[in-house]
Amino acid sequence: MAWWLENKMRMIQNNLRDIDANMDIDSYINTLKEFGANACMVGCGGITAFYPTELEFQYRNPYMEGDFFGTLLEKCHLNGIRVIARFDFSKAHVSIYEKHREWFTKSIYGEPVKYHDTAATCINGVYQQEGTLEIIKEVLSRYPVDGVFFNMFGYQTKDYSDNYIGICQCDSCKTRFRKSYGLELPTEENELDEVFLKYKEFKQFTVDELLQKICRGQEA
Repeated sequence: MAWWLENKMRMIQNNLRDIDANMDIDSYINTLKEFGANACMVGCGGITAFYPTELEFQYRNPYMEGDFFGTLLEKCHLNGIRVIARFDFSKAHVSIYEKHREWFTKSIYGEPVKYHDTAATCINGVYQQEGTLEIIKEVLSRYPVDGVFFNMFGYQTKDYSDNYIGICQCDSCKTRFRKSYGLELPTEENELDEVFLKYKEFKQFTVDELLQKICRGQEA
């Protein structure tokens, strides 16, 4: 039986900033204990790696000294606290965008979806289809994590500021949708449009397929 079904769980989730990579881990664990937490969820990889990744398509936290995630995991386990590794593959650092623009989302206006120092990746691009598996594999081969969590998985039509970006118009989406249905991608979310209804099916099976691929990859 999975550990989270065997125990009552009180979990604290922290959305870490890059500058938090050098926070006082002992003080953090004391705070978890004060709240009676027996599990925590912390940033691990994706947009920013909070561990010394060796993958060229993952941005290593520039503020980190040593191995933040590995150290936190070890100390939490010594204190009886489970750790869930948080990943966000919906975006990547702009330095990666400059090298592999074809991996990223294009808005209905044909522009990349940038937000501060990140750009939105597309679920049908190489980064999410292949890079995610390599990132997860790297983490699981190094650390005895107690679980994983994917933030903002799938298709997004708005940015963090709630600005509408629409249906992704990148070449990967266009090619895959055309191959699946023999149709061109819709540009409007119109429930009366048969093409848009096909696109909703497309989103569902492509998300399910990638999640299954991730599960199979970690079982191999």
